[in-house]
Amino acid sequence: MELSLQGELDVRPSSQIVELLSAILYNSAFDTLRTEEQLGYLVDLGVRYDHGVYGLRVAVQSATHEPTYLDERIEAFLATVPRRLAALTPEAFANHRDALIKMRLAPPKTLRDESSLHWSEITNGTYDFGRDVGVARALASITQADVVQYWTQHFDVAAPNRRKLSSHVYAPHHELPQRRASSAGGRELVYVDGFEEVRRFKKTLTPFPPPPRMSKGEPIA
Repeated sequence: MELSLQGELDVRPSSQIVELLSAILYNSAFDTLRTEEQLGYLVDLGVRYDHGVYGLRVAVQSATHEPTYLDERIEAFLATVPRRLAALTPEAFANHRDALIKMRLAPPKTLRDESSLHWSEITNGTYDFGRDVGVARALASITQADVVQYWTQHFDVAAPNRRKLSSHVYAPHHELPQRRASSAGGRELVYVDGFEEVRRFKKTLTPFPPPPRMSKGEPIA
């Protein structure tokens, strides 16, 4: 199963805050969900990018636990994030941030890598060919307080702007869970099962605007 928390449109520095959260929480998620709780062989936490919108995702593939239980355990881990962020030392935070900056500013290793960077901007219609430099600058401006504030506003279980998608895949011998009207936190639950239900549900949603694009003549980064 995969739990996704939707963030905001790809605008700096909010997108980079999501990248920082992913870097900060990756090892803790793996240690907790894979090593300690042994929920499944595959455990992954990372950034989700869909049509110009950034978010955070946690995926667990298990042969022993049903998706509803995995969802509960992921939520239990996410509930510890405020404590983990508060316990993060300034040095550790700076190390995560500097590592992302260094990765962004590293030159492409091959011609294919460089070509892919440019073509992704063309196919997405964003034309931000100096993206890596701009992202590095945005990362350098982010403080630990910014990360805590973003989590509180968007990803925390009590966040006013929290938007969660939990995708479950069941084996044929597993029964589907009973549908509930609301989550443990009191939020309304919407169940979508099958292609037609997905289509109908999508028609009820308000889309994000398209990803921001560079204007003609606008200086790069």
